[in-house]
Amino acid sequence: MGGRVARDVLLVSTATVQQAQREVLLAQLPVNEPVPLLPALGLRVDRVEHDLAQQVMDDCEPKGWSKATRQWGCRWGFFRENPPEKSREQPNAWDPDGLISSTLALSRLIQPNTITTQYAARVIELEGGELEVHPGPVTGRSADAWLHVSTQKRWLTKEDAEALATLLATYWPIKATWPGRIKRALWNHEYTAQTHDFNVRLVIVASALEGLVSCNRNT
Repeated sequence: MGGRVARDVLLVSTATVQQAQREVLLAQLPVNEPVPLLPALGLRVDRVEHDLAQQVMDDCEPKGWSKATRQWGCRWGFFRENPPEKSREQPNAWDPDGLISSTLALSRLIQPNTITTQYAARVIELEGGELEVHPGPVTGRSADAWLHVSTQKRWLTKEDAEALATLLATYWPIKATWPGRIKRALWNHEYTAQTHDFNVRLVIVASALEGLVSCNRNT
């Protein structure tokens, strides 16, 4: 890329911990050190530098927003070094092969969470050190996630991230061979997390469960 270094990021807002009880947060701290998730493809969970977090948040938020003091930040996230390009026409598209999106979906099987793509972007470091931020799906379905108010822990710990790495290493090489009903069940589970209306969530969960108990080898 002619001296340009690309990285896909998904930064996790501290809003995921702001509503938690203090004792819950102190007993199960969010990820605060690097955890390789799929090293062969450059994917890891890690802390984020303050300046990078500020630029990604600024560039991903709607430009019409007031510049009042932000009441949240980002301290960690998902990072993929040297991600593939979607095409020559769209070299800066975020997560073109779906690795980070799949990782996020699998993370909810490890620990229900409210991590979203609100601060997802492809970050290009230029030769002079300047950064270009190309926002990903920062609006729409994947930019929201919901949990019942009774769920206090809405983030990943280091132990959760390590379990996620094990699950991802098993899933990613064989995902194309999964029966369609298993694929649909996984993504229906993800759509449930992104759906606010409880009645709609029930329908999606029922559909996912129906797929899992199906005995038809042709579906």
